[in-house]
Amino acid sequence: MQVDHIIPQINGWNRNEYTESIKNKNPSCRRCNHYKRAHSLEMFREMLLTLHKRIRDIYICKVAEDYGIIQVQEWDGVFWFEKGED
Repeated sequence: MQVDHIIPQINGWNRNEYTESIKNKNPSCRRCNHYKRAHSLEMFREMLLTLHKRIRDIYICKVAEDYGIIQVQEWDGVFWFEKGED
């Protein structure tokens, strides 16, 4: 796990009391944190909401889906920390 800044710190210039606070930090797997980069949480959400369409544009992924090798699904747009698990 890595620390993701909800409001990103872009090369250190966006540092302030809030961006350094615990309220601005979430746990993130390395892959998601890398993919999110310096995007806002909402921009990252938009990127993920369209990811299935971009994957389906790749020819070999279409073939793999046709043969049942992969299953590409839409995402509901809700991050795990937003689900409010009991």
